[in-house]
Amino acid sequence: MKLKDWLIVLFCALWIALFANYAFAPTSLSFLVWFAPWGLFYIERRFRRQYKKLFWIACLLAIVFYSVSFEWILYMTVTFGGFPLFLAIPIFFLSAVFLNLWFPFFLLMYSFLISKLRREFAFVAGFVALLGEFLTPQVFPWYWGSIVAGNIYLAQTAEYMSIYGLTFFLFVGSYLSFTLIGRSFLDGLFSLLSFPKNSKLANFPKIQWKRIKGIHYYGRELLVVLLFWVLGFSLYWKWNKVQPSEWVDTLIIQPNAPLEFRDGRSVAETMLDLMGRIERLTLEGAASHPDPVD
Repeated sequence: MKLKDWLIVLFCALWIALFANYAFAPTSLSFLVWFAPWGLFYIERRFRRQYKKLFWIACLLAIVFYSVSFEWILYMTVTFGGFPLFLAIPIFFLSAVFLNLWFPFFLLMYSFLISKLRREFAFVAGFVALLGEFLTPQVFPWYWGSIVAGNIYLAQTAEYMSIYGLTFFLFVGSYLSFTLIGRSFLDGLFSLLSFPKNSKLANFPKIQWKRIKGIHYYGRELLVVLLFWVLGFSLYWKWNKVQPSEWVDTLIIQPNAPLEFRDGRSVAETMLDLMGRIERLTLEGAASHPDPVD
């Protein structure tokens, strides 16, 4: 690939990783997740039908995504796994690809279906993303739908659509926004890599408005978006009106269970100490007379 292609791929990888990461806990800026798939759509569009290239790009996306969102796994591999750093790093990279096979699956399957259909559909993106949730291993199952559920209103729709339905909804809605404004924005942004010869920065407003004026061509997609939001608000309003008929004071014991035994004590000593702590916590909690739960 040319240098410009590498820069675009790296930018899209960081785009996906950062938007997805900050949309998730603890920052929980869930609205950011709607922008994350733009990087996937742009890469597929740029390298359409180049399946070998798409596969290796997807592996790079997986590593960058894993490194940003799950960098703590490297720490756990060294600290709790006992691996030296020179072994932990390749293990981390291999697990990044294996536990994020969703990325190669999505790019390859989506590109294949779009090529066969000879037309781009938001519902194809939603279907492929949903299928990937079922078929590929993930370090955090239902990752995309879980982020969307960070919105208190959309989370209510899981009652009928499930967490998988939120994944489908995310990619339909994100593809719609990518078509209307995202593609133009990224095209203009990447044109700066050849600045000033072919820069399209000045055309941003013109391109965006031209696409937005064609929003009426996306009636089905808009209907799905409207359906989810109306259902979410309705269910939130419904359950928000429900008042509890009874209050129950419960006791939950959650001791600090050790994850390792490196303080010089034997495993038996550590477990006996833990069981004693659980017993003490139980007696202390019982003194507050919690309600029995059958």
